[in-house]
Amino acid sequence: MTFTQEQIAYLESLPAVARASATRIRYADDFRRACLERYRHGESPTALFREAGLDPKLVGYKRIERCFARWKRQELELSGGIDGGDAMTGDQAASATSRGMTPPRFSSRSAGPFRKGRFRR
Repeated sequence: MTFTQEQIAYLESLPAVARASATRIRYADDFRRACLERYRHGESPTALFREAGLDPKLVGYKRIERCFARWKRQELELSGGIDGGDAMTGDQAASATSRGMTPPRFSSRSAGPFRKGRFRR
């Protein structure tokens, strides 16, 4: 989806948007935090975007879905929930292999169930 100059100007006029270009929207940190907090309390991502003036028909439903997935993942990474110090380094994996242990094949990022090609028919 490509935004027109008028759409970019509109998006950048919203407090929820830090920057916008023809192909990308960078959301304000306060907006992202507020969205995640309200989402945890059961509010709909689409409703949150609409309330901020970000019509899903303009922004795109898939973009909203991906934003929340990315924001949740980033929050987990920052809190140490994903690869937050528990992942093996290359040296640790080599050491585990030399002791007869099988190191994990993938980091938690690449082994997620929604990665492309993970579930094929």
